[in-house]
Amino acid sequence: MTMNHKEIPLLAMTRKRTDVNRNITVIEETFSPLENQRILDVGCGRGGLLKALANRLAKPTGIDVNKQSLIEASRKCPQAELIHTGVGDMVFRDHGFDGTIILNTLHHIPEKEIQRGLQKALQVTKQGCPVLIMEPLNFGSFFEVFKPLEDETDVCRNALHELHDFIERDLGRLNDAFEYMTSIRVSSIEAIVNDAISVYPKRANRIEMVFEEMKELFQIHALKQRGHLLLEQPMVAFVLTK
Repeated sequence: MTMNHKEIPLLAMTRKRTDVNRNITVIEETFSPLENQRILDVGCGRGGLLKALANRLAKPTGIDVNKQSLIEASRKCPQAELIHTGVGDMVFRDHGFDGTIILNTLHHIPEKEIQRGLQKALQVTKQGCPVLIMEPLNFGSFFEVFKPLEDETDVCRNALHELHDFIERDLGRLNDAFEYMTSIRVSSIEAIVNDAISVYPKRANRIEMVFEEMKELFQIHALKQRGHLLLEQPMVAFVLTK
């Protein structure tokens, strides 16, 4: 079931945007100028965003609970500072970052730890500087292809409820909230599942069971455009400050 604006009050606060279609564009807009900005990437994974930030002359720091992901991130972005920790347990000096990004990560934080993690994110970010939270919405072609493997609707919904409660308790100020559509460039269904396994190896057995279904859905939903295959992923972004 698609998450709707009635059951998730936070989504009722969002505006629709058609002038952005890339996550990095939202990031550039939020933290402009990125040059020399010290940016914290929460749940940095294998370093894709860290590298994009470094390429724009920011000074990125990444945290993640997955040690293997951090090893790969260090190869992809050797200039980034990398720390093995969760957001609720991170130890940085207060107000040390010019901004914090939580991209596709909020719903991966254990539900009971989300609000503590948000408090820590605001605590380590300079007063008045943004904590940018970007979460996927559960529709679009990428979601349809991935759904046989794992439908994260419930955990995404619960994460947004926790964020809404955090704002309602006046623990963080919501400065902006908007939805937009991204296009994810993919090469093949094999590449998608290999990427999924590399992030979470425990998925391998499940992928073997649902691969043919995912392959069929990929053939249905992948859009050919200018020699590339694209899948659409709708996103919602929230800009918090202390």
